Amino acid sequence: MATEVEMKLSFTRPVSGSGVNELAAVLAGAGFNVAFTEGRLENAYFDTPDFALNAHKVALRIRRQTAGQDGISYIQTLKTAGYSENGLSRRGEWEWVLARPQLDVEQLSACEAWPEQLSTDSLVKVFETNFTRYACLLHWGKSLIELVLDWGEIVSNNKTEVLHEIELELKEGETDGLLELSEKLMQALPLCPLDISKAERGFNLFKAH
Repeated sequence: MATEVEMKLSFTRPVSGSGVNELAAVLAGAGFNVAFTEGRLENAYFDTPDFALNAHKVALRIRRQTAGQDGISYIQTLKTAGYSENGLSRRGEWEWVLARPQLDVEQLSACEAWPEQLSTDSLVKVFETNFTRYACLLHWGKSLIELVLDWGEIVSNNKTEVLHEIELELKEGETDGLLELSEKLMQALPLCPLDISKAERGFNLFKAH
């Protein structure tokens, strides 16, 4: 298990294009001339018909990832809700590489975070989050931070919702770096802290009438 510590920010109004040029300009003004990697991520989220995983604050997805010359890869991820306040979250995360986009239920059943009373037999896809991800690594103070800009949409039951977010994930160092960088970005761009995950937004969209 890994513990993921990240800061999530959401755009409060539209910006031109994908937002990456505006973000690069802000970073350049802070002394960072970054080169973003770009990849396409398509994520299918699963639950039982009665949303048992969601009730246990657990999210399960399969990610189809396309990046440059590396081709296509599939990753199964299980996340616990953890704790989130003012956009800063800590949560458990388990990952498995898959040969094809099909759930590995044996790994799930053996995972310490899987609810013991829950069967894997009834899992179904409930929504998708599909977006382009622009990513870079920054040394901010004493922290190493992965900055990603996700630009796309959430899709469920023939409904869509825009997904325009920045995530700052702590790779090394202290959380102070995350907070300082997020403040810098919010001062320069129309951003606010976001305490709701992509998975939670997907479930809300699925349940919306």
